[in-house]
Amino acid sequence: MKSKSIDYGIFFVVFAMVVFGMIMISSVSVYPSFKVTSLMAAAGKLAEPNNHFYLVRNISHVFIGLLLFGFVVKTPYAVFEKYAKHIFFGSLISLVVVLFVGVVYNGAKGWINIPFLPFSLQPVEFVKLGAILYFAYFLKRRRSEISTLEGGYLPYMALL
Repeated sequence: MKSKSIDYGIFFVVFAMVVFGMIMISSVSVYPSFKVTSLMAAAGKLAEPNNHFYLVRNISHVFIGLLLFGFVVKTPYAVFEKYAKHIFFGSLISLVVVLFVGVVYNGAKGWINIPFLPFSLQPVEFVKLGAILYFAYFLKRRRSEISTLEGGYLPYMALL
């Protein structure tokens, strides 16, 4: 099996963007963190307010993202190709589900609460991933037809 090589240029650019994003989160979220944790302390969920609530949350999201990244990198491309249709149509179904069981946050009904978990999910994020995977699958299958508007672009856009 051929080993994969790392594109160090892309790796360092992405790493720099993650670090820059964390620095920005830490610099702009001091007051909002204190405000949120003050409410949590008043409700008895925290011992005392702090200024780093959003920074810690961002670090945990980066950690989860790195774990998912490791999983995706180790998964062969054929698996994504095999399940591209399922992922895309499953994500579209999740958009319909959010209409019935969705929760409203800030005036938008776009989240689904997961029982016994401290977070909710936005199905539209899975639709983005599903659309990218399905578009790659679609382009691979219709390689000879994509040069025309009717054979390549319009069928995919009609479905999307």
